[in-house]
Amino acid sequence: MSDLPGPNSEEARDCFIDDDQLWFRLRSCLVVVRDGAVLMARNSRDDFHYSVGGGVHHGESTLDAARREALEETGVGLEPRRLLFTHENFFPIGDRLAHEVAFYYLASDDPAIRTGEPTSTTADGVEEWLEWLPLADWGSGLPAYPTVLPEVLDELAERGEAYVPRVLVTRE
Repeated sequence: MSDLPGPNSEEARDCFIDDDQLWFRLRSCLVVVRDGAVLMARNSRDDFHYSVGGGVHHGESTLDAARREALEETGVGLEPRRLLFTHENFFPIGDRLAHEVAFYYLASDDPAIRTGEPTSTTADGVEEWLEWLPLADWGSGLPAYPTVLPEVLDELAERGEAYVPRVLVTRE
């Protein structure tokens, strides 16, 4: 088994299908909250906010992918503290139906996180940066995905340690 490429090898590939009929992606994300705002990513191509995270490499756990993606996008080693929810989302990409399964982990804030200037690039090379998006303004300006995140964070605040992660299915 040691001859197989590992998730950190140069041969690592995302768990991703993109062909004429199918689009599927396995994603892992970190949710960082500071002063009533959530750390979100933006890029110069898309008119929406999206969570910090990205594709899970084949053979990589979703926890390791969340750590790797957070380091790539923030430059800071963030540690997943607990699973918030699993999100199965169906959405259009052109005339195709995309299917994404994403694991969202709550992470501790770190004062070293910087926002407003390019910190990384998307999988296809578009520069991206980080912004703190106030929960009170969620969806009032640019769309923010996942749309269910404020509800999940409200439930977490209300239930505390009794909060139980769930699978959420949306069509956004």
